[in-house]
Amino acid sequence: MGLDKHIPQSFGTILGHGQTNVTTAGTAVILCTSADTIGVLIKAKSTNDGMIYVGDSDVTTANGYILDAGEPVSIALDHASDNIYINADTSSEGVSYLTIV
Repeated sequence: MGLDKHIPQSFGTILGHGQTNVTTAGTAVILCTSADTIGVLIKAKSTNDGMIYVGDSDVTTANGYILDAGEPVSIALDHASDNIYINADTSSEGVSYLTIV
């Protein structure tokens, strides 16, 4: 089954995909940069030993939305004014993602 069977036409189409790592734990890293993005599906890598934290540019291990290894989250956004960042409590861990336009 393709992903197009799970995403309603009115929601948009998949624009991009990728993986992003937090090189240095405690440092917020921007996840995607396309101005047309209206949503992002994020999944913490199953090989992560620590937690991933999702939020804005000020996301930290104390204030971010917590993802355990392998855990997904979907977020709708107005990318013209919002950006999604990740942080980690263990260096070199990260997420995979799909962007929606």
